[in-house]
Order: sequence, then C-alpha cells, then structure tokens
Amino acid sequence: MQPGRIWDTIARIKNGTRVNKISIQVLKSKVVLGILDVLKKEGYINSYESVPTDFFVTVYLKYDENKKSVINDIFAKSKPGLRQYISKQGVLSKRNYGITIVSTSKGIMSGSDANHKGIGGELLLEVF
Repeated sequence: MQPGRIWDTIARIKNGTRVNKISIQVLKSKVVLGILDVLKKEGYINSYESVPTDFFVTVYLKYDENKKSVINDIFAKSKPGLRQYISKQGVLSKRNYGITIVSTSKGIMSGSDANHKGIGGELLLEVF
C-alpha cells in the first residue's frame, strides 16, 4: 500500500473542493485509480482522465446546484503504524451517510460492495 499517495490524493481533493476548482491533478498509482473508480461509481466525483504515458491523473470534481462540493469530508483511516482491518460485517460506514473504501483481496471497492460480496479487508478511507 502507498499511504503517501493516498494522503496526497486526499489533500489535493480537499484543497480543490475548498476553492471550488473544476479539476485537480493527482499522482497516478493503481491504488489511486482504484479509489477514483469507487468515488466515480458512488457519485462523489464527475470523472477522471488517465493518460498512459503521464504520471498524473486529472480528476473532475463534482458540485451541487449551489456550487457546494459533494464531498463534505474525506479522510484516511488506516495508517502505516496502525493498519485497520475490518471483517465482512464491519465494512459499512458507522454513520448513516457516506461510504467507506476498502482494499480487499478482490481489489479496492466500496464498503457496500464488499459487504454484498461477503469479504473484508483494510479500511482505507471514509468519505462523507
């Protein structure tokens, strides 16, 4: 796992939404692309573009009709010194809103997808 890339991605998304940027660029890795897939599927970003020869991915952020970001908060749960693993019963968000993003043996997916497939894994992010 690349916690530095994950934290950098989180910081860039938070900073981009605070100043209402249309798009941001994040460093490309398989983990980051997996996280962006989940965020797009769950409706937290509009889309992203990845050029095979480039080191960056362009992420198009999503806002509601009042120009308020769809992502209220995003933060890392698992850290290098304290990895957080969850069972298949605990992959859903503890709150009634938001999603969890989990790294499983079947790839990176949302907590609800992992719950439907009956697998657990390392808790990467919570997004609200």
